[in-house]
Amino acid sequence: MRLIILGNTAKLAAENETIRALIKTALAEGVIIDGCLACAKSLDVEKQLTNLGVSLSYMGQPLTEILKNDRYLLTI
Repeated sequence: MRLIILGNTAKLAAENETIRALIKTALAEGVIIDGCLACAKSLDVEKQLTNLGVSLSYMGQPLTEILKNDRYLLTI
């Protein structure tokens, strides 16, 4: 399973202790967690997310590929 953190969710994930704990648990269980580098930079949470263990990269192309290849995508 892969979780992608996009948009303002990056700030929530970086600053909310409950969400941070859930991310740590998910990572420990083997969930792959990626975040949008552009979002993290614009919200000034790049360092916090990286320290949390979130892998940051530009997500435009990966999301396009997910949609073009009819892969499963759940957005919340």
